[in-house]
Amino acid sequence: MADRYWVGGSANWDATAGTKWALTSGGAGGQAVPTAADDVFIDSGSGAVTVTVAASSVCRNLSFTSGAGNFAGTFAGSSALAVSGNLTLVAGMTRTYTGTITFNSTTSQTITSNGKALNGPVTFDGVGGTWSLQDNMDIGAANRVTLTNGTINLNGKNFACGNMLSSNSNVRTLAFGTNGSFTCSNTAGGNIWSCSTSTNLSTTGTGKTVNISYSGATASTVAPGALSEANSMSFNITTGS
Repeated sequence: MADRYWVGGSANWDATAGTKWALTSGGAGGQAVPTAADDVFIDSGSGAVTVTVAASSVCRNLSFTSGAGNFAGTFAGSSALAVSGNLTLVAGMTRTYTGTITFNSTTSQTITSNGKALNGPVTFDGVGGTWSLQDNMDIGAANRVTLTNGTINLNGKNFACGNMLSSNSNVRTLAFGTNGSFTCSNTAGGNIWSCSTSTNLSTTGTGKTVNISYSGATASTVAPGALSEANSMSFNITTGS
């Protein structure tokens, strides 16, 4: 495990190491491209540049801040990104990245949005993994959150998305905390909430709420699955043009 700090200017995060990565904030480049065991920092020492995820990439923790200060540039691209640790965004960054982020840890991690929307699909897929929201999370009304394995811990916060899918037989949990909620606002139809295969799906918390808002012209469905009374949630559904 090692730290990797972006110092590559406006360039692509891909398989070419070049002089893009350093061991310290603002340090000398020339380090290897991050692996799934490395912590990545894109911070004030990176400059007000554009970092583009141009190929499938991996890291452990991904943070846009460090002891040196916050990133004030742009995080862009559309290729897949696998994060095996924590994710920390910062308010002053610009985020145009639209690729799929897969959180695949098998231990407990945190996600801190600091008011920044992720604007892309998100998948949680780590056996035994838990991802705890530190504030409200928003991935955009056009994007899907998929829970394949592990626990999404809302921690009493709101998770805003287009639609939510967790239809499988893997062990997984939706932990709401106190008055945590999902808000699904998809306008394209299809499965807005799909847990039709709810085997091994459990929920915890109090005041568990799912808010569904749909105003599209295409037929849509809400499939909570055959959950037990203990695992039930309150669904608030609004439709309109």
